[in-house]
Amino acid sequence: MEERTAASYEITDLSRARAAFSRLGIAVFVMLVITYGVQILAGVALSFANIRNTVMLLVLSYVPMYCIAFPAGHLIMRSVPKHPLELQDLGAGRFFRMLVICFFLMYGGNLFGNLINSVISDLLGISITDPVESLVMSDVPMPALFVLTVILAPFFEELFFRKLLIDRMNVYGQGTAVITTAVMFGLFHGNLSQFFYAMALGLVFGYVYIKTGKLRYTVCMHMIINFWGGIVSGSLVTNESVSALINGGLDPENAAEMFGMITPAVALFFLYTVVTLVLAVAGLVLFFRHRKSISLETAEMQIPKGHAFRTVWLNAGMILFTIACIAMMALTVFKDRLL
Repeated sequence: MEERTAASYEITDLSRARAAFSRLGIAVFVMLVITYGVQILAGVALSFANIRNTVMLLVLSYVPMYCIAFPAGHLIMRSVPKHPLELQDLGAGRFFRMLVICFFLMYGGNLFGNLINSVISDLLGISITDPVESLVMSDVPMPALFVLTVILAPFFEELFFRKLLIDRMNVYGQGTAVITTAVMFGLFHGNLSQFFYAMALGLVFGYVYIKTGKLRYTVCMHMIINFWGGIVSGSLVTNESVSALINGGLDPENAAEMFGMITPAVALFFLYTVVTLVLAVAGLVLFFRHRKSISLETAEMQIPKGHAFRTVWLNAGMILFTIACIAMMALTVFKDRLL
């Protein structure tokens, strides 16, 4: 399809596109406010009631998000027309290749996020807590953690950030839709620890969805990534011997202690680390080998070059959403000083 030039793109077209993105930004902003607002209120209420039940806190935090925040966001965005994608199969080979690339992006993004947090910590003299690590290391029962992170989160997040948003953005260009939803997905997590790898994964998930129109591929990828990076790693690092090894609780000069701590859990942890490293390196190789095959098509109402950022992000809804996300990130960084 021939790309429209700035001259042929009427001012009214840009105004309509800006209004559409503003509406979508407001929808995600409302969802963000409800989600974190309920979580904060639930935490305060349980604190006043002197209730330390982590499972109850999770229920009061996430059930309203899925049952209230997501429907509210969907209701707001319904006025923006949908443009369903043509359905295509991904194939087992391409699915596996994209999944392996996800491992590279996830751990690469995680390392970069940790580096940024480390720099901020050193500059400001504060300690920044990783929300995912805190959740994994908490006393939440593994079955509850599995349901939340491996089943509910992937399904609802893919439904919202891929299908509901991309189906309304793809008419302005596949690249615009994929990049915008990926950045929004990263921002929505509300912390620097997850922002970079969530955005990187959002690029892959968005690309897969916009090329296939089938949500099941991205949901499955999301579930596998969360299972491997959250449930498997969490069940290993919470083991006493593994935790002692990670935190430097072993004396290298005491050979007897070292060999005594090589438990089955430690062996599994080493195996997990090796497999993860192999997958990440394989993902890096696959990414560079197949990067030239990445293609994003123009669309009927493709936003002209030079107008995309202003149209997509410089509108009331998206500005409101971005400011709210940055505020959440700042709150995460400085919460220990504020509390």
